Amino acid sequence: MTEHAITSTARTHVKAYWPSAQDWIAVVILACLALWLFRGHVFGDSLWIGNSDRLNSDLKILRHYLSGHGGAISAWNENEMMGYDSFALPYTFPNPLVYLISWLSPANPYVAMGFANIAMMFLAGLAAYCFLRALVPPGIASLTGAICYELSSLTLLKLSQNSMSFAVFIVIPLIMLAIRHIRRDTAALCFLALAILLACMMNFMFLQKAAYAVMLAGAYGAWRSYNEKSWQPLLIFGLALLVATGFAFPRLFNISLALGEYKRAIAGLDLKDFEVLYSFQNIHPYEILRWLDNSIFGLTPSDSHAIGNNINLTEGFLLYTSSIVPFLLLTGLVRDRFAWLNPFRSSKNEASFFFWILVICISVILVKPVAHLMFLLFMRLDFTHARILIAALLPLSLLVALSLNRFLPSPDAARGALGRDTAGLAVGIGIALLIEAVALQFTGTISFAQLSHILTQAPYLRTEALVRILLSAAVFLFFLRTALTGNSRLRQGTYMALCALLAGQCLLAANRQVNGPEAINFAQPFHWG
Repeated sequence: MTEHAITSTARTHVKAYWPSAQDWIAVVILACLALWLFRGHVFGDSLWIGNSDRLNSDLKILRHYLSGHGGAISAWNENEMMGYDSFALPYTFPNPLVYLISWLSPANPYVAMGFANIAMMFLAGLAAYCFLRALVPPGIASLTGAICYELSSLTLLKLSQNSMSFAVFIVIPLIMLAIRHIRRDTAALCFLALAILLACMMNFMFLQKAAYAVMLAGAYGAWRSYNEKSWQPLLIFGLALLVATGFAFPRLFNISLALGEYKRAIAGLDLKDFEVLYSFQNIHPYEILRWLDNSIFGLTPSDSHAIGNNINLTEGFLLYTSSIVPFLLLTGLVRDRFAWLNPFRSSKNEASFFFWILVICISVILVKPVAHLMFLLFMRLDFTHARILIAALLPLSLLVALSLNRFLPSPDAARGALGRDTAGLAVGIGIALLIEAVALQFTGTISFAQLSHILTQAPYLRTEALVRILLSAAVFLFFLRTALTGNSRLRQGTYMALCALLAGQCLLAANRQVNGPEAINFAQPFHWG
């Protein structure tokens, strides 16, 4: 190959991966959303301490490091996780952010930690967008999918608990992106990237979530190897995992020695017995209702008692982004059922792999035998395996982006439609605000038994959430009919309105989760724990 040909090839590769103007706009929007969501912290009005169910572990651990004991952490603390051994919290130690925060702002580390969390939230959205852009063209569909990832109820919960628990959300899309780009000419670079990402994940992050991330990435590597008829993706991922495990061996070995300390001990309950554990956790199939609205069972710990949840509100089905999303994906499944249901139909059919990963993760919560299998796989440790949804969020976001992209009119019809685009966005945001305003007029709870006798259990549902779901379903059906039967101009406006409605609901729900009265106590932020 001549020098000119090599230079031309390099320029082609750079041009293919260089962000477009739409990509830069998306990056700015993702950053602005994170800053707006935590505006109280940015402008110094409030300190976000996390959700009311579990306060921010980062702030408590930070106090240990900066308490004048030479940067050491107490081996035992009665105020941390109900008196747990601090070492038995593999998602809180070691935390490299603590040293960074103490160096950047020793006078006010809590404020610095808040800004670090805002940055991490943006990085999670950016990482997801980079992966989605590898499969979806630039535009509002890929941006909306990234917004679903960044502002989900699951990501906000983990950010409210611990930064190293949340950090897995940043790593997962990057690992998947590296696996997807494994080719003969990129093998060495992808191997290096995977080894670094996996080593960081196993050295610093919550190991249960790291295990789910490794399972997802391993399955993706195997699937791509099968479809490409090449051992390269799976082999390179396996070698990178082996190298990363070697680097993380000291931490992994010490935690394996302390496994006995991680097991919850409750008098009168044998939690090695799956039936006893399943009954105690009381996570039932009706948890799927949280996908329609994350506040459907309430927002405070006292609300969990109404449905008999013996753990908390943070250990259920936490994939909520927008009430539109479940209806959107059901529509996508009907329209693209042959592509989604058959993972071996085409080597370029990425949607099928991620659809089945989403189904498998959901089944761990909804199907008792699958939960039992996961319990055995994790050596009968009494983990709450609803946390496997950390591996389901990226597939969900991708399917959202792909489903929205299917509503996009032809490129010719979409060109020069700035007026229609702006009007569609305004309509979508307006409908999201209207649905929220109407829903807030309905407060209180209603027994599910008053609506249906299908379920033997009778959880109490918030009427506000039910109204929000019903209005969202009605608007989506109207948009669906318009998108399928309208002319090209109307379809373009409907497409933009649908994307804006979905993103708007994401933002409103996230705002409720971060800035709601149950999340912040301005007078006494650490009162009663």
